[in-house]
Amino acid sequence: MRYTMGVYIEANSVKVGMFDFRGHYLHFWQEVLDNHDPGYVVTRLSAGVRHLVKYRGSNYENVAGIGITINGRVDFPNGVVVAAPAVSWQNVPVAAMAERALEKPVFVDNLYSVIALAEMKHGAGWGHKDTVTVYFGKPSEVRIIRNGRLLREGPEFLACGCGDCGSVKDWDRTLFPELRRLTGEMNPGVIVFHGLGGPENEEYWRRVNLSWHRHAGKNMPDILPAETGDEEAPLAGAAVLVSSELK
Repeated sequence: MRYTMGVYIEANSVKVGMFDFRGHYLHFWQEVLDNHDPGYVVTRLSAGVRHLVKYRGSNYENVAGIGITINGRVDFPNGVVVAAPAVSWQNVPVAAMAERALEKPVFVDNLYSVIALAEMKHGAGWGHKDTVTVYFGKPSEVRIIRNGRLLREGPEFLACGCGDCGSVKDWDRTLFPELRRLTGEMNPGVIVFHGLGGPENEEYWRRVNLSWHRHAGKNMPDILPAETGDEEAPLAGAAVLVSSELK
């Protein structure tokens, strides 16, 4: 059996998740970080990857690749973390460093990009190859997936700001016009909102969709709440990144 590894680098910890190639979660490893030196962090995440392989009782040759995510600006084609303020990194060639340490293909991407991949594979976007995921934060970010792959040349930020879009009743003049413009002629299978609560608040999401369809029309898909949580999504999405890039 082949495996993929998802790695999430945070300010205070590094986390590693082990998945089979179909995306099923298998094992988890975490270590507290008190040193943000890039070489040290790569050494520790490499130790976590090898620990999980041993814990699984598998052979290292069965690891197909490793996906790494971090909250910051990432130059995906070159595997470089351009800026990650939480760990004080600038222009760190993480992919090259990790590939030397792990002797496996390594892919590095921004946190919100892998969250979109996680939602497509494991969450509200399951079964759809064309999705739009909006992450509400500071700033709010949007990721578009077409035919199962992230559109990396597309817009990443919502002009209506970071939580400045107001309440649902304000979205007809703030969020929804921009969302409609971004989707353009794409007609996605689903639109996912991450960071605004889960599906248990049915009345809230009913009001969201009534307002959305009133603005954009009945032919647009519903807006759905994200189904992958803040703990699960980064690791799962980083693992999906590997399987999608190695196809």
